[in-house]
Amino acid sequence: MLETILDDIGDENVFIFDLTIEFCFTKCNTCCGEYIGETINLRKRIHTHNSHIRTEQHLCRATDHLIECGKHLCDVKERYTVFVLETERDKHVRKAKEAYYIRLFKPMMNK
Repeated sequence: MLETILDDIGDENVFIFDLTIEFCFTKCNTCCGEYIGETINLRKRIHTHNSHIRTEQHLCRATDHLIECGKHLCDVKERYTVFVLETERDKHVRKAKEAYYIRLFKPMMNK
């Protein structure tokens, strides 16, 4: 599922409702910055980050990283390494696990 999402990022008209929700650990290959998040609505969130990058709106650490690192999400597969940590469909369990992984790994883009 994640591979398909990353392949289709350039399609502005695609919005997804994930059937499989994965937790991903993402690492920037340029500066080694790290991020943990879920894949739910990933295309929509990536397009939102791209919009913030174009207008240089510093609204979250992930966007700050993208602006400071000078990288855009159009070539995300080349610039980022993504590892699927696990899959979870239950929203409450998912939020708890996401918080756990953020505490465990302390990724710079989640602060």
